[in-house]
Amino acid sequence: MKGECLHGLEASWCAVCLGQTWYRPAIPKRELDECDVRTCHRQAVRQAGPVTLCKTHLADLEKNLAYKFSQRPLRPGPGTVKAWVYFVQLGAVIKIGTSRQPKNRVVTFGAYGLPVRVLALEAGGRELEQKLHRRFNTDRADVGQSKELFMPTPAVLAYVDSGRTCTFCELHAQPDRVVCGRHRKRVVPEETLIGYAIGTPPPLVPHASPRTN
Repeated sequence: MKGECLHGLEASWCAVCLGQTWYRPAIPKRELDECDVRTCHRQAVRQAGPVTLCKTHLADLEKNLAYKFSQRPLRPGPGTVKAWVYFVQLGAVIKIGTSRQPKNRVVTFGAYGLPVRVLALEAGGRELEQKLHRRFNTDRADVGQSKELFMPTPAVLAYVDSGRTCTFCELHAQPDRVVCGRHRKRVVPEETLIGYAIGTPPPLVPHASPRTN
């Protein structure tokens, strides 16, 4: 028993499904002789559903599927994410920062002596972090020396809940996840960090912006 992608192709290479399968029996394997595309006599490199394809026509099929089913370029899988932007509750405020290893970063927050809870993650590095800092500039919290602390204003909470981008495409990620509904069956290891808590953080209550433009 071997899974196929949602389009009846081999799940290990389909750029649209990214490994998402129905776990049904695969189509019987064939010998990789010639490409099944008419007039093409090159050596086949992989079986795609019932046909075998050469390297060129395999790439063409993948591109056509990606365009047909997503209508937008797909992002790389979780194994290639270089850094994550994290949204962490520290007491009554929210810290928006970035880290290549968010789990290790979050653990260090326990030394601050404040209750800690991971609210959300979003694939992205320093550029996304700075973009969010500018976007929520008027929502900064006037506590301590850090410039990465923000009040739980409606705007900040709305972004954390439903404004983040899916790890695999440009759609919005689902609440408490790093993927959208289309990729909801995809498992991203870092996602298990969401909800991790140190101590007992108080419920976040929407707070009016502490500053005005």
